[in-house]
Amino acid sequence: MAGKYAAFSVSQSVAPKTIAYIAGQKEHHHKRTFEEELRELLRLNGVTMSEDGFE
Repeated sequence: MAGKYAAFSVSQSVAPKTIAYIAGQKEHHHKRTFEEELRELLRLNGVTMSEDGFE
């Protein structure tokens, strides 16, 4: 998904965990695509998105 991204803010209390996640993101995305992970994150937080949201 070259050229696509998502941006989120996090509280300072979870910054170290977020930094560690980002550091391992390349390896992590060998198991799940960016789109799969983003859809799951949105679903877990009650955000809906149309199927063409990534087109």
